[in-house]
Parts: sequence; structure tokens; C-alpha cells
Amino acid sequence: MFFKGCVEKGSLMLAERLNSSVIAQIAALWDRNDYAVSIAPDILRRHIAWKYAAGRAVIFTECYKGRILATTGYFNGLLWAGKKIVKAGWGVDSLVDRALRGKRVFLFLKVLRATLKSPEHELVLAFPGKATVKTFLKTGWKLLDGFWRLRLRLAGRRDARPLLRGVTLTWDNTVDWQEVEALFDRVKGRFSIIPWRDAGYCRWRYEKCPSRTYKVLRAYRDGVLIGFLVVRFNSKLEDQTCYIIDILCDPQHKALISGLIAELVAKCPGHKVAEVVTVLTDKRFLEVFQKEGFVRQKKEVVLLWLKNERVRKIFTQDLFRVHVTMSDGDYDME
Repeated sequence: MFFKGCVEKGSLMLAERLNSSVIAQIAALWDRNDYAVSIAPDILRRHIAWKYAAGRAVIFTECYKGRILATTGYFNGLLWAGKKIVKAGWGVDSLVDRALRGKRVFLFLKVLRATLKSPEHELVLAFPGKATVKTFLKTGWKLLDGFWRLRLRLAGRRDARPLLRGVTLTWDNTVDWQEVEALFDRVKGRFSIIPWRDAGYCRWRYEKCPSRTYKVLRAYRDGVLIGFLVVRFNSKLEDQTCYIIDILCDPQHKALISGLIAELVAKCPGHKVAEVVTVLTDKRFLEVFQKEGFVRQKKEVVLLWLKNERVRKIFTQDLFRVHVTMSDGDYDME
């Protein structure tokens, strides 16, 4: 018996159909399973409504006796891959109620297979917890190597403000996302694969998110945006961390990357930050971050499901120029 507002087994619930009752049930499922614990309960419903905004994402639900017992979904996105645009999905929010016990793995397999039925996506990426990796692999997903978490401990470190000749750095809040889109259009050819960054996506991701507050550092030369860095400061006693959510510039401009990092580190003491954390793939960014003191901590578990053999070869043969950050998928949304 499916509760009113849920869709039939195996079909999609689009964001337009997510009424307040459905959102409340999804929030209740996540809350009782300790999912999205970093989001305050009073904000969680708004977060779900925002996350599955019209056209941005779809969500699958499994319901029984009037209750939602499982969710999984994906963002709709584009990739610049091998000089072509590829339709991609980012798997998110795969969860089965722990109360199901023995039936949990079966239902998890079911919801994961559901995400692979989308005919329009040439690939789907996911960043699952380690406990669920084996279940993902059973449904045809493949492990990807080369995704790293990096950490910079700030104890005793006080960087001077960077001196970049002819470059102006600013943290002001009046971000023109059309400038970011223009920057992406200029530098995307430097990467083998990079998720699309248009003004609409950036505005939705960084301005409209109800559960996160972001700061954007921008670099200009002669009035033209040449690089930006998106961060989130978390100054709570239990997590005095700054997260670098996104970075974009010409990856060959090492001085600019170093300058953006130095400017961020110089700002951290005012936010009571003890460390800076990020996730990167592109080898050129990794090299600069490590030169600036970041330490590779662990490989991130990333899974890939592909229809497109051409894109598969890029991921396997040219991964060092793949640029994926914490902005992609739901790294920073749980």
C-alpha cells in the first residue's frame, strides 16, 4: 500500500510533486537514521525542498503502510568531457530505514538499480559511505581511483597576504555569477572532464542553499575574473574547520592557486579555524596544494556507472586532468 504522494514502485518522484507531507516524511526518515546530522532539524525540510528544486534533481522513494522507508536520487547535470558535453547524474541520498533489518540490503539494491534506469544520462557518479560500497558494486557500479581528501593544519601558521602582480582579490558578497560562467567557458578546455559551472547552477548551489553559508574569494586582472574559491567556515567547538568547496581557474596558473590558498589561510584566524579540508582530483591542483602544506589524508570512495565507452576511457586514461570538487554530488550537503 503506497502512501498518498509516493509514486509507484520503480518510477520517479519529480521535485514538482514533493509536497510538504512528502518532504516531512523524507526528513523524518533521515532524522531517525542519523542522516544529514550536520543540518539542524528546523532547516532540514527547507534543505530537502531546495535540494530537489524543479529540474535540478529527482528522487526515488519506497513506501510501505503510509511511510517512506527508503530514498535515493540524483542531480541532473552536464560534464565537459573530451571536448564534448555529456549528460550526467550525481547519485545522492541513498538510504534505507535501519528498522527494516534483514530486508534492508534487498531494498537498497532495488533503489540503487532504480537510479540507473534514467535513459538520458550517459554516466552517474556517486560518493557513498564505505559501509554501502559493496552494495553499490553489486548493481554494476565501478570504483574510480584518484580522488583525494587533503588537510592543512593551521597551528603556528600565519600566511602573509599574497602579492600577485596585477591581480586584485576580493571577498565581497556581490558575486556576479555570469562572470563565473564566463571564466568556466574560458578554462574548461584545460580539463579532460569537469562538471558544468553556469550562472544558474552557481546561484542555486551557493546563494540559495538554506543549510549552508558560503564565502567566495575572487581574483581579478584588469577587471576580468581569473579565479575563484568557495569556502565554508565551521567555527563550532567540535569542528573548527574551513572546507574548500570549489576552486576554478586555469590549472597551469600555479601562482594564482597559491595566492588563493595564502589569502584563505590569512583569513582563517578571524574565523577560529584550526584546519582546512578539501577534496581534489586534478593532479595540477594537487601538486600546488601539497606544496602549500596540504597533506593527502585518504582516498575518497567514488563510484561510476557508465553507458558511454568514450567517457570511460577518459576517466581511466586521463584522470589526472579530471576536476571534481566538494561542490559536486552531495559532499557538502549531508
